[in-house]
Amino acid sequence: MRVAIIYNAVDGNCDPSELDVLDQAQTVGKALDVLGVTYAALPITKIFKDLMYGIERFRPDIVFNLVESVSGKDELHPNIAAVLELIGLPFTGSSARGLWLTTDKIIAKEIMQARGIPTPDFWTYPEDMRPYRVCRTGEWTADDHLLACGHDVRCRKTGGPWIVKPAAKDASIGIDEDAVFSSADDLMAGLSSRWKAPDAKPFLVERYIHGREFNISMLERPGGVECLPPAEIVFRNHPKGRPKILDWQAKWDTSALSYHNTVRSFDFTPEDLPLLEKLKALAKACWKAFELNGYARVDMRVDENKMPWILEINANPCLSGNAGFMAAAREGGLSKEEVIKRILEAAMRYEQPLSHKP
Repeated sequence: MRVAIIYNAVDGNCDPSELDVLDQAQTVGKALDVLGVTYAALPITKIFKDLMYGIERFRPDIVFNLVESVSGKDELHPNIAAVLELIGLPFTGSSARGLWLTTDKIIAKEIMQARGIPTPDFWTYPEDMRPYRVCRTGEWTADDHLLACGHDVRCRKTGGPWIVKPAAKDASIGIDEDAVFSSADDLMAGLSSRWKAPDAKPFLVERYIHGREFNISMLERPGGVECLPPAEIVFRNHPKGRPKILDWQAKWDTSALSYHNTVRSFDFTPEDLPLLEKLKALAKACWKAFELNGYARVDMRVDENKMPWILEINANPCLSGNAGFMAAAREGGLSKEEVIKRILEAAMRYEQPLSHKP
């Protein structure tokens, strides 16, 4: 078997959340070395050109798809999966459709609501999807911005607190300690301020759930998918009054206290077991609703009434050795090599519609 590991090219000046893809490529490469698999690492810099050139030269049997963005735009990464589908080359992880539906937080939440999967109430800023679509293809206009009118009424009706997130960004990019608002006045002022940023994107305004945070990682196996041991994000020595969120600093800034005091735990009491089974069932419902493949992670919050709420579905979660997915696999007794092997085996089970040899 010949495996092409593809990932978005990054340089040393990138945000740490972008540089992380290099660790993932290294983790996969080392695992393939141990498995005795021939592979090549192909950084993707431009759609079609570099990807097709690398594939034509290496002629892989399968692609290990680690691409998280294209030209710095997260929302474009499903296009790489779409290209692989068009040429009929098997690849790891979810289909282009699954990646698109889960990357767009607004559409993902609309699907969850339609399927009866609990997710916090939300709305978008600016108003509705029309300006959102315009934003993806060109510059915002004054007319687009006017569509933001009416949010003041909406937020006062839905009630807070709220958390504001970029609608099409992963890895907690754009989320900081000031992303949570308790009053409608502060929220509207915060949205207006954030909207003035040069790289402003449409925002998801979501009801903030006080409570515990969990990650459920899933790995496909013959005949279905299994949930790896659940993990809880524990906020240690957390400053009083500060919202407990896994923001950008907590994930990526090694100099921040929140980075060191936000830890992953697999220790639960017997009283937690019914809740954990409920979380696993919800994660599997997401897997089915979004037609996911290979591996995935679902992030959830559980409120004070022990009601779970789905925050996000990660169809291509980080595979770095110290990231949540591999930590859950270790907790479940799986080595990195076993995880990579199972992801490859899952990809090979899906027939591609066209001949894959270019």
